Amino acid sequence: MGPRLSLCSVAVLGLWAAGASAQESGCRIIDTVPFSIKASGVYCLGGDLEVAQDARAPYGIFVGVDDVTVDLGGHRLAGSKETGILGMQRRRVTVRNGTVAGFRTGIAFLRMRPRPEPEEIRIEHLKIIGSRNTGINVTGSNAVIRGNMVLETGGDRKPVGAWQKPGSAVAIRVEGQGLRVIDNRVKGLHPRDGAVAYGIYVYKTREGEVAGNTVEGQTGIRLVGIMVPRSAQMVVTGNNVTGATQEVVRYSYSNR
Repeated sequence: MGPRLSLCSVAVLGLWAAGASAQESGCRIIDTVPFSIKASGVYCLGGDLEVAQDARAPYGIFVGVDDVTVDLGGHRLAGSKETGILGMQRRRVTVRNGTVAGFRTGIAFLRMRPRPEPEEIRIEHLKIIGSRNTGINVTGSNAVIRGNMVLETGGDRKPVGAWQKPGSAVAIRVEGQGLRVIDNRVKGLHPRDGAVAYGIYVYKTREGEVAGNTVEGQTGIRLVGIMVPRSAQMVVTGNNVTGATQEVVRYSYSNR
């Protein structure tokens, strides 16, 4: 009979294997926030992290370069700052697998000026909880917003951009060409002062797809389940919207 391993030994071996796997995959550990990513690569949270209220940076994680994956690894990034995970003018960035809670905007990747190459931002399999204004906000072409849960969004009066009216609450907002918003779930929107809430807001988009999403409203608010303004060649199909004042609102424009 071979040697027996105690439960403690098995646990230690499991932790060692997990650490070895992270090292073998080249994952760089984020163990404190705020954190600024300055080199391309794969980054993983070392555990649940919270941004202190007196931190100078207005974000939890800032992505300052292209070609980055941020894998939360099932952990939670929390705080009350402006943005949980932020990037500006970035390309080929993926954020996945975990929870972002309590920020004004949970995830924001913004294109400040047009670029000839597609941004290709991917936001996948996240739980965005308690964003005070917007859960996910992505501008740029060929983005994919897939398999996320955006829960309990709103409560802030100040808009995050010119596209938004004061008091509005927006779970998912995207802008750009070739966007795909697929298999997400939105629940719990809390606009202020009679403003309108939006489950999914798709703005100035061409050749995109909004499919397989669930938007659950509640009584006492004005809710548009899926808003598709100034967009063309959009496929909106297979979505389930309940409790909304208007399920889908769309009107097109011509890029001239």
